[in-house]
Amino acid sequence: LVLVHRLLRAEGRGLTDLLSFRGADVGWGLLCGLIVMIAWMPASFIGNLIAYQGAPPASSYPPVPLWIGVLSVTIMPVTIGLAEEALYRGYLQPRLAGVLGQARAVIAASAFFAVQHIAFAPSDPRAMVAAVARTFLIGLMFAGLLLWRRRVVPLVVGHWLLDLLGLGLPLLLAALA
Repeated sequence: LVLVHRLLRAEGRGLTDLLSFRGADVGWGLLCGLIVMIAWMPASFIGNLIAYQGAPPASSYPPVPLWIGVLSVTIMPVTIGLAEEALYRGYLQPRLAGVLGQARAVIAASAFFAVQHIAFAPSDPRAMVAAVARTFLIGLMFAGLLLWRRRVVPLVVGHWLLDLLGLGLPLLLAALA
């Protein structure tokens, strides 16, 4: 968010220009979240198909500390969704569209978004490929939702919902197990 703030300041704008809130953003954001959660399933399937030619192998995760579980349902979904949507869809995609055209901008912003998610599987190259492919496809979905809604805040709400249900709650449940 600091990076986006500085980039916008250089243009004479601010984060409030990008993230101005309207009451309807919550409802549209919940709809965007539902759309992205539905898209997550085929995106995961395709990512696994690319990386593993089928289902990924069963894996065992190390125990999750309770503090990670609590952070994963409180702070992480809000900060991650806000920062990523502000950077990739709010700032980068519109600026790339002015240079590359809309279709290439959507693909490029989604690719940058996807590459950032390599960190979800740093020790397994096939898991990296699956994460990048899945996240690229979800990035395309978020990019399309931006073109549809023309506002970043509903995407932030949708991203929050996806991170809460798809990342936060599973981590909290693992920490409580």
